[in-house]
Amino acid sequence: LATHFKEKGYYTFSIHGNTKTFYNRGTIHEAIYGFDKHIGLEDFDTSKYDLIHSWINDEDLLKDTIDIMKEKSLEGKKTFAFPITVSCHTPFSNDPKMPTLEEMLGFEGKVLMQGLLINYLRHIVYLDYCIGSALDYLEEVGLADDTIVMLYGDHSSSMSYDDFFTNRNTFTNELNPIKFLTPGLEEYEKKLLY
Repeated sequence: LATHFKEKGYYTFSIHGNTKTFYNRGTIHEAIYGFDKHIGLEDFDTSKYDLIHSWINDEDLLKDTIDIMKEKSLEGKKTFAFPITVSCHTPFSNDPKMPTLEEMLGFEGKVLMQGLLINYLRHIVYLDYCIGSALDYLEEVGLADDTIVMLYGDHSSSMSYDDFFTNRNTFTNELNPIKFLTPGLEEYEKKLLY
């Protein structure tokens, strides 16, 4: 995708809250995938961010992505941005930045789930919040009408049956939906595409 957009005159970059050496992204994203630039953990002043695990949190990562898009827009450049989020990646630890079970459910209640699943769900709810914040920020900086957002997952949670429920009544799903948010789509057209 990066090469295709670059050929069409777009500035292309990928951004990740982990190090550039992880999966050798610092080299591969530019040399093989064709991005103009890959931005990794080394490019951030980490003292300014709350970290999740040891990575830049997704709320700040997505805001920084949009700031780069806005900067390039002011220079008259179209942008293809490829942010890679991390909050839904293992370890699903009990991070204080994540919402509580009561905040997720909207009430206090007893749930027959193990701790790892609860922490996983907390991470999912946090990512949902981050994406919502990013979409609001796109509106705020005036880029929403000229931006297509595509969301996808590259793999499942990798949790076992025992990680989900104590009674092992659960499901396995390796399908990862793609969702497009495109300016001008009618509400009924905004749906998951498999």
